[in-house]
Amino acid sequence: VILSMVPYSRRHNEYCRSLRESFQLNEVDAAETLLDAEKLWYKHRTYGEIYREKRHHRHPSRYFGANFHSLLSNGHFEVRFHSATLIPSKILEWVNLHTLILDACARGAMDYQFLKEAQATFRIDEKAEMLFNRVGLQESSKQYFRSRQRKFGDKENKEGEEQAGPAPEQLTRIRR
Repeated sequence: VILSMVPYSRRHNEYCRSLRESFQLNEVDAAETLLDAEKLWYKHRTYGEIYREKRHHRHPSRYFGANFHSLLSNGHFEVRFHSATLIPSKILEWVNLHTLILDACARGAMDYQFLKEAQATFRIDEKAEMLFNRVGLQESSKQYFRSRQRKFGDKENKEGEEQAGPAPEQLTRIRR
């Protein structure tokens, strides 16, 4: 769902890869302890190997859209999917969505059954609606993310790419 709301350039690069490339839902669900999760993330079996991997600041596993390397090594979670922006309303929408997702995870609302049901849903707009409702996203925010899906939804469409930086008129406003 998140990938359907970001530009082509964010979906197709080496810096914010999809977790689906390397992890299966059933593997994640089977991780019962932190050590199990670390073994899965770093693809190692011993604590010594995992410890060495966690110490690498630029470990290759950090280049997923959801960077669990930063969480496992430094105690903070990094989301890398969305495009860079200086537009406060965009920043707040993304922060709100990610906060709601993490809150839903913490209260157990993003359980295995829900994720399997979402995975089995074919249409991306239906999956998005399931996510939005599960996390309690407000209608105005739903509209914002639906508009992003319309803009960037075609997986091979490079049209409508967002600018990496602010527009020239925003630079003038920022300099003041």
